[in-house]
Amino acid sequence: MAKLPEQFNADNHEPAQEFSTYPAGDYIAEIVDADLVDTNLGDGQYVNVEYEFIDCEQNGDYVGRHYWDTFNLVNNNPTAVEIAQRQFSSLCRAIGKMIVDDTEELLNTPTLGLKIGVKKAKKKDIENGYPDDKNKTLAWKKLQVGTSEPTASAPVKKATSTATPEKTPMSTPSHPWKK
Repeated sequence: MAKLPEQFNADNHEPAQEFSTYPAGDYIAEIVDADLVDTNLGDGQYVNVEYEFIDCEQNGDYVGRHYWDTFNLVNNNPTAVEIAQRQFSSLCRAIGKMIVDDTEELLNTPTLGLKIGVKKAKKKDIENGYPDDKNKTLAWKKLQVGTSEPTASAPVKKATSTATPEKTPMSTPSHPWKK
């Protein structure tokens, strides 16, 4: 047993919100934290990015909530690294940072669109006590300047036609401090 440094009174603090899976859909977010973290086994590193939702298509209940992505950039598995590099490239394109040397460079960047999906819990996860579905980022989108339309930020392929890709509607939040 250990004595707390000071008496804690639960009446002085709001209880924690229940964490649940976000509904699949489009969210507008800003990066509020990013760090390079060692893996649990110590044989790799991943970039952990924390976003804060500032708008979403479903309703305003998710505004101010946080969401995390991890990009496994250093790993013994080359396939995991390749996937992480493609995903991180999409994030970097969405925020207009083509070259990144430090996770701090991901902060104070333009807002971006996130297309979030829901991954159903696998049987082995359920058997191991993790019955909940999980969110998965499906796309990182650069918001077009002066419009509420995002542009897809998937890896760029050579264009074979001049057709404009279909755009997903999202609203751009207003930032009174950026006038």
